[in-house]
Amino acid sequence: MNQHPEHHRPGRPRSEEADAAIFDAARTLFAELGYGAVSIEQVAARAGVARSTIYRRFPNKAELVMAALEATMPVEPLVPDTGTLEGDLFQLGISLRELLRSSPLGKILPAAMTARSTHPELAALYERFLRRRRRHAIDAVRRGIERGEVRPDVDPELLIDLVVGPVFLRALLTGGRLDDRALRQLARAAVDAHRPTG
Repeated sequence: MNQHPEHHRPGRPRSEEADAAIFDAARTLFAELGYGAVSIEQVAARAGVARSTIYRRFPNKAELVMAALEATMPVEPLVPDTGTLEGDLFQLGISLRELLRSSPLGKILPAAMTARSTHPELAALYERFLRRRRRHAIDAVRRGIERGEVRPDVDPELLIDLVVGPVFLRALLTGGRLDDRALRQLARAAVDAHRPTG
């Protein structure tokens, strides 16, 4: 069983410059060619490093691609605790909109979503990536349940998708962009639809 690259490579520390070059090359090639057409050799050549440099960090192409995807994400959560679920969802929409517009994520995420259906090794890593990234949003919904803003039987995933879905639709499919007012309306509608009755 392969260990995570950070745990199985003793000795000299990684070169941050090499990591940045590898991730940039992987993202560019992945977005341009698609997962199936990208090889470790191509990434190494584009990054200006040896193949062994990549293999010491990542045991296979799927791990490399997902590490490059993860590296595009900000360290801080996309969902701050604003004190209300509506506020949290509004901030989630803003953060996601800007991330898809101004980072490489907007180019490589469509390629990842397409490739996962035909490459099981990538699909498993992609699902893990999504679960990790949605954790903060799910926590926000749970806080909303505890405050009595939404019903206890609410499906957190569905509620989140009511805001996230339109952002992805506009950014990745139709090419449109939701302004702050529209995002606020989405967040309010998502919460209103799940408020306790009676």
